[in-house]
Amino acid sequence: MLFKITNSFLVILLICSCTTLRSRKLEKVPEDEAISRVSSTITSLCSSDNNPQFLADINSSNFRVPSFQMEAIWENKFNRLKGSVIGPLGEEYSSFEVNKNKIDYTFQSEAVLDTDSLNQMTSLFAKIGAKNLRAFICGGYAFQKINSNDGLFLELKEEEKNKNHTENNFTPVENKRQYIAISTVNISDNNIEVQSKLNLERKGLGYTLVMNSQFFYGFFSNETDIYVRWAGYVLADNIYPSELIFRIGSDVYTINLSEYQ
Repeated sequence: MLFKITNSFLVILLICSCTTLRSRKLEKVPEDEAISRVSSTITSLCSSDNNPQFLADINSSNFRVPSFQMEAIWENKFNRLKGSVIGPLGEEYSSFEVNKNKIDYTFQSEAVLDTDSLNQMTSLFAKIGAKNLRAFICGGYAFQKINSNDGLFLELKEEEKNKNHTENNFTPVENKRQYIAISTVNISDNNIEVQSKLNLERKGLGYTLVMNSQFFYGFFSNETDIYVRWAGYVLADNIYPSELIFRIGSDVYTINLSEYQ
């Protein structure tokens, strides 16, 4: 998904993360809250192997070719991802196959390809691995629990509704909830901590969910310049991811999912 990646970013991803909770006050989210049920649904459905596949439109100013589509399907319990990169007229630019953390690919139309960018993309797929690619697309990356610090938390912020008051009429204090997810993703046998701010809203029979995530590394929880925004709709028995936005430094990559299973 992160189609252009610098050497420094690859180094960051390969540094083992031994992080702790930030100094802010966080409380564990009760299991009966909606966000807990939504996270459990995502975690469960991300690992469902009932015809797992996706079709997405890819946009990035870093590519010197028109926007294109990518279609792919997972096999072998998500350890293998087979896919194709398709041009605007339906022509196949390349095909690829990710086996765990190894990748093979073939270019079909080199005359119209930015092969350097596609090489970077496929190399990154190998670094992330087939299973982690599933977690990023379905949103499960924000809820993976590997370390003891991982979980869902509630950050309370107190705000005055109205600072104007009289001597005998004081404004009550309102508690606004901010959900925080702390998770760990394992990339190339190294653990990277992810902190996500969650925006959950009831809509129809399900919930819309937007997650803004930042990646951390190192013994002192150093921030990286890697951000991910995931947006989708979650029902009790299905996930509909709609958009992924990756920002690495000044580079932005947008993935709009038209089909997902």
